[in-house]
Amino acid sequence: MIKQRFFTVVENTAAAFGVKADIDWYDGDPSVDNDPKLTAIVQDESQSFTTSYEEEPALGSDDFACLQAKVPGVYAKLGNGGNVANHNPRYIAEDGVVAVGARFFYQNSVRLLKELQ
Repeated sequence: MIKQRFFTVVENTAAAFGVKADIDWYDGDPSVDNDPKLTAIVQDESQSFTTSYEEEPALGSDDFACLQAKVPGVYAKLGNGGNVANHNPRYIAEDGVVAVGARFFYQNSVRLLKELQ
């Protein structure tokens, strides 16, 4: 209903001023939908070298979901114990997380290649 009303208001406002409005409406990226089999493998492997947490489902989207619409995948986050989100200007990255991230990608890549042959 919001989208319909938006179009109506914009089109009528434009008509009132004797012009035409072209609206390019973008519905946003789809929701991330992790593949259950891949997620279980990644979670199991990651627990072999670091603490793993499962996040509560949340509303929102990410452009990674556009890739997942074509290829099964796992959206995972690496944290560093901070208390602000990573897009916050007060975010401070800890250098040690780089090593964990490298290990995350290496070990999970090897494991997934073995299991999905």
